[in-house]
Amino acid sequence: MTFISYAQNYEDVMLWRALKHIEKGFYVDVGAIDPIIDSVTKAFYERGWHGINIEPIHHWYSKLLIDRPEDLNLNVAISDQPGVLRLFDVQESGLSTRVNDFAEKHLKELGFQYQEIVVPAKTLDSVLEGVNCEIHFLKIDVEGAEKQVIASIDLRHRKPWVILAEATKPLSQQQNYEEWEIMLIDRGYIFVYFDGVNRFYVSPDKKDLIPVFDSPPNFFDDFIRFEHWNTQTKLDAKETECTQAVQALNSLNVQIVQLAELRGQLAELRGQLAELRGQLAEIMSSKTWRIALLLRRIWVKIAPQNSPRAQVLLLLMKIIYLPFKKIRNHRRVKHNLSLVKTSAHFDREWYLANNPDIAQARVDPLLHFLNNGGFEGRDPGPNFCSAWYLNTYIDVKDAGINPLIHYLKFGKEERRIPKPVSATAYDISFPEDEGHFMDLFQRELSQRQREKTGGEK
Repeated sequence: MTFISYAQNYEDVMLWRALKHIEKGFYVDVGAIDPIIDSVTKAFYERGWHGINIEPIHHWYSKLLIDRPEDLNLNVAISDQPGVLRLFDVQESGLSTRVNDFAEKHLKELGFQYQEIVVPAKTLDSVLEGVNCEIHFLKIDVEGAEKQVIASIDLRHRKPWVILAEATKPLSQQQNYEEWEIMLIDRGYIFVYFDGVNRFYVSPDKKDLIPVFDSPPNFFDDFIRFEHWNTQTKLDAKETECTQAVQALNSLNVQIVQLAELRGQLAELRGQLAELRGQLAEIMSSKTWRIALLLRRIWVKIAPQNSPRAQVLLLLMKIIYLPFKKIRNHRRVKHNLSLVKTSAHFDREWYLANNPDIAQARVDPLLHFLNNGGFEGRDPGPNFCSAWYLNTYIDVKDAGINPLIHYLKFGKEERRIPKPVSATAYDISFPEDEGHFMDLFQRELSQRQREKTGGEK
C-alpha cells in the first residue's frame, strides 16, 4: 500500500522506513501545529499509532482535538522550567516562537502579524510521567527553543528510539544545532541523517536502525505526497461523477426513444378510438339504430328474455335490419370511393398501365383497387406502396383495411409513412451525438414536407 506523506520535508517517510515493522507504535510531537498539513505524525495515526501532541497555540490545539481524538493533546509549552512562558504568536502560521527577534523578522520580511501571549509551561519529563511504553520517535519543532525542550527530558531513563529536531533557524538554511546537539551526544545518541531542515538521531540501544538512514526518500519508499494524493482523489471522484452522468444521459436517451415509440403507439390508439367513436356516432344517428332502439324497448316490455316470443321478435328484427345494413355498407363504399378518387395517391391511368391484367379485364380500376388490389399489394400510384404499408404496419394488415383507405383516414394524421424511403432516413440506431440526431431529424422533416407538398398539389 502506497505511503501517503503529510510531512513538509518527508520526515515521515524516513521514520516509516525505520519503524514500519512496529504494528502500533507511540510518538511524542512537541510543536505539533496542524494535525494534517505538514504533520509528521498524521500518517502514523492513520496506521493505528497513537501518542502525545503538544501545541501551545490554541488555534492549532483546537484542530488537534478534532482530528486526533485517540491521542493525548496538550495545550502547553515545553520548557526546562515549569510555570508560565511568554510566547509570540505569529498568527495563521506555524512560526510562533519564544524568540522576539524571530517574530520581528517575520513581521518585517513577510508581513506576518504577531501578538505576545502567556501560556502554561511543563517539562517533557512531567508530561511523560504516566507513559509506560516505548517511545518510538520524538519530534521537536519549536522555532528556536529546541535546547530547552531537550533539557527538560532525562534521556538516561527515557530513550526514544529516534529523535528528530529542527536544526535551522526559522525559514532559513542557517544551521543552529550546536547548542543542543551535545546534550544528545552525551546521552549516547548517534547522528544519522540531515534532511536540510531536521537532524535525526538514533538511540544507542537501537543501532540496528542506523543503516536505514543511509539514503534520502526515494522511489523504493513507495510514497506519494498528501497534496498529490488529495488532488488525484478529487479527480477520480470527478471522473466517477462524469461516468455516472454519461450513464444517466445514455439511460435518459434510451427512455426518450422509448417515449417516442410509446407516443406513436398512443397516437395510433387514439386514431383507432376516434374511428370507433365515429362509427358509434354514425350507428347511433342512423335510422336503423333508432328503429332498433325502439324495437328493443318494445321487446323488453312484451317479450321476456329467452321466451318463444322473444325468439320470434329477434328474427323479425334481423329481417328488418338487413336492408338498413346494406344501405350503410353502400354509403361506406361510396364514401371510400370518393376519398380515394379525390386523393393525390390514386392515379387511374398509372394503375392500368402497371396492371395490364386489370386493363384487359376491363374492370373499373378504382373499384378493383378498393376491393382487391390494395390487399394484393398493388400500388394505386407512384406515391403509395400498398405492400410496404401492410408489411410495415401489421395492425392495418390484421384489421383487414385497405391500406390507402387507412392512410387517408388515419395513417396520415398518425404520421405514418406511405412508401419506403432511403435507409438512412429511418436509421433507428441511437445517434452517437446530438449533431447526428439533428441531421436525422432535419432529413425526416424535409422528406415529410416534400410529401405533404406533393399531396396538396
